[in-house]
Amino acid sequence: MKYLNISKKLAAFAMAVLVLSACDKVDSPDPMGTAGQTIVKFTEGYKLINVDFVTTPQSLTLVDLRRDIPNSTELNRAMTIIVKEDPGAVTAFDPALVAPPAGLLVYDPSVPKIGTNYTFAMKPGQFAMELKATLPNASIMNLNNRYAVGFSIVSADADGKILGSQKTVIIEIGAKNAWDGLYRCTWTNYHPSSNPSYGPSNTTDVEMRTTSSNKVKIFWPLAGAYCAPAWLGGGLSYFGAQEPEYTMTGASTVTVQNAFVGATTFYTMNSSYNNRYDGAAKTYYLKWGYSYAVPGVFDAACREWTQELKYLGPR
Repeated sequence: MKYLNISKKLAAFAMAVLVLSACDKVDSPDPMGTAGQTIVKFTEGYKLINVDFVTTPQSLTLVDLRRDIPNSTELNRAMTIIVKEDPGAVTAFDPALVAPPAGLLVYDPSVPKIGTNYTFAMKPGQFAMELKATLPNASIMNLNNRYAVGFSIVSADADGKILGSQKTVIIEIGAKNAWDGLYRCTWTNYHPSSNPSYGPSNTTDVEMRTTSSNKVKIFWPLAGAYCAPAWLGGGLSYFGAQEPEYTMTGASTVTVQNAFVGATTFYTMNSSYNNRYDGAAKTYYLKWGYSYAVPGVFDAACREWTQELKYLGPR
């Protein structure tokens, strides 16, 4: 009997210990990132910076350089990172990209430059630095060119490890005026040989790309060309390789030209139509054509387009 009582007491004690153990807080492992190496990288591999096509200076942030810190000890170390200009990386990325003309970019002297190398000196507690530049005058840009600069990380001291997949960044610089953007084009066409009257309305999304400070030209992404190439039957026009270019001669006044290289056809606005650009609605309302017997006056022999181009957003 005595033995039984002792057994019962031992069993109760063991159960109590088990319950108390279950209530103990379980130790969690150290969070990730408390050990390891500082990673040095650019935040982007490619970026497009669109600037206004104006003569006044504009400030650009070209690159964002980071170091991913594993712990507070590493954060409190200073680090020097060397970044080089890398035109070869630009060519490898896209051979159509070209170097900016001299004077287009003036780099911020807060990041010292020797030759083609820039020295980023990160202080203790600092994990990010930017390379900025001023673009004094965008009007010197040739809008037929695509300008770009490239940078690659060369070295990092203080045991920094360069992240290979993010060691290089390509920055393309494009120019835009106030009318540049993505538009929804709703249009009808008139051609005397194929349609005695205007055909059904068609709709597609197009880009209006800057060609000068006050001009834009239709680019049709689906065709991969300005307006549409001849091999697509003219696409938006159906009459050939048409490249309408729109000129703003005032806040709402629009004229149209054929910007197709080698073109012999030139367009005239239909004088009886209220051709205009509505700045509040960001919409073009246009009717224009060619082969008018009387310039700008509709007749059965002309070719004519009616277009509504409504702004959707930046391209």
